[in-house]
This record gives sequence, C-alpha cells and structure tokens, in this order.
Amino acid sequence: MILSKDIDSSISLYYGKEHFLVKTVNYLLEGLEEGEKCFYSVANSFEKRVIKFIDNDYIESKQIEFFSMKDLIDIYKLKGTIGLKGRISSLAETLSQDGYCKCRLIAEVGHLIKDIDNEKYLNFEIELLKTLTKSNISLVCAYDVSPIFEEDYEGQPSNFKNILNKTLSNHSYILEGEKVIN
Repeated sequence: MILSKDIDSSISLYYGKEHFLVKTVNYLLEGLEEGEKCFYSVANSFEKRVIKFIDNDYIESKQIEFFSMKDLIDIYKLKGTIGLKGRISSLAETLSQDGYCKCRLIAEVGHLIKDIDNEKYLNFEIELLKTLTKSNISLVCAYDVSPIFEEDYEGQPSNFKNILNKTLSNHSYILEGEKVIN
C-alpha cells in the first residue's frame, strides 16, 4: 500500500544503537532549534541515553518529552482507528494551545514489534500514518537494519526483512544522513 504524500512521515534506517542515537539526537535538535515540539519513543532502557545529549533548557521547558507509542498501540488495540484519531486529535489540540505550530515524533520501532504481531503492527502503522494526514505532526519511524545482517538480532522477528519491505512503501520519505529521499 502506498499512502498519500500529504502525510509527513519518514522512515529512518540505522545499524545498531549508537547509529540510532546519533541520528535521533540530530533529528530532535534540528526540531528544537526550529521551535518545534519534539517527542521521542524508545525502549525505557534507552530513554536516558537520548535525553543526555539535549540541552537542559529544552527539557525544563518541556519542548521535548518522551512519548509512549506502546500506549498509542494499546489505544488502537482497544478502540481501533476511532481511538487513534481521538488521541492524535487531542495531542494536536494540546500542541496548538501550547503555541506549537509543528511537532516531530521519532519512534524506534524495534521495541514495539517485539510485543505485537508483525501484521498488527504494520496495520497500526498504516492507520497512524493515515490519521496524521495533513496534521502538524511529523513522524519518523526508525528501523534497525541489523537483523538483516545478524541472525536473530536481540530477539527481532526472523521475518524482519519482510516487515521492512512492507513498511518502506508506507512512508513518504526515507531519511539518509541529512538527506531526505522521496
């Protein structure tokens, strides 16, 4: 399925945790400097490593915050697309009230697909991307490509290559370094 280009979503491919950290911090810092609200969704064990490189002023002003994609998945499981739209609508309204014109969210997907059936995750991702259409929320889904090269990398599904192939067509752009590829 190829979704509309009205969706500001990208996929970021990285190899290992250090590569993810560098790409994520750069992406978030760019948004913070532009005055955007920034959210990041990572495994709990990695949260402090991301925030360690962000200036305290951004943290104290709550311009950057952790966002639980797992909670969003749970809303989708319980209430479907209607619940997802409600949560995103509520988030967009809060952003507007707080004076933000734009928001960026980066989500590390590996910790999410460990706890959910792969097809269900891909369906969630598609519905989330549709929900974000023409919103002021930009989404980057970050995928670790290590499983393609390493057998059973940290418990990732053995069919990870299939998941990656399917998700590539769901996003408008691929982030490669500082370049955006259409």
